This record gives sequence, C-alpha cells and structure tokens, in this order.
Amino acid sequence: SKVRIVRVTDQAQGKIRITRNYSTFCPGTDVAACVYDPPNLDAVSGYLDHCYISLNTDQVGTQGEVNLVSVYSVTLHELGHCLGIKHSNDASAIMYPIINPGIRKDI
Repeated sequence: SKVRIVRVTDQAQGKIRITRNYSTFCPGTDVAACVYDPPNLDAVSGYLDHCYISLNTDQVGTQGEVNLVSVYSVTLHELGHCLGIKHSNDASAIMYPIINPGIRKDI
C-alpha cells in the first residue's frame, strides 16, 4: 500500500494530527508524547481514519538540545502507535518505550 503525506489547511481533513497541546490531552509531565485519541480504523474501508499525537514541548526538542528527547524520534515512535505497532523489548528499536535525551533513533 502507498503512504501519502500532505499538509492540509482544514484540520478536520487530517488523518494524523500532531499538536503541542500536551497538558490538555495527556496525563503526567515526564512523558515526551502520547497518542491521546486511540488510532481508529474506518469501519468500511479498514484504513486509518484518525490518530492524534500530542508532543510535550518541555521534554522534546531539536537535535542541538542535548537535554531533550529528539522530536524526530518521538514523533516516529508515536506514528508507529498510530499504525498499530506496539512497544518493543529491543532497546535499540524505535518502538522501545524509552528514548533517552540527546539520542536520535531511526528506522
């Protein structure tokens, strides 16, 4: 199957939404991000209908911020959850539940 990534101007059209309003949607302050509305499949097509990710900007940052967790790695991890991928026991995997500050993981 093909994946198509587009930026939409009408937020209601987005299937995966990423927001920085962490405290509004997710519990706790020691977590980098969460999927705050469980991924939902369309009943007719079976395709992803929506998945919402919220980033904790107190915990995630860009590559130069060594005391923060990589926003790239966290977003990639949460996108995995949107696709139905569960946590891994392999500490080197992007789906491992912990990503240490200053480390950028990839697939």
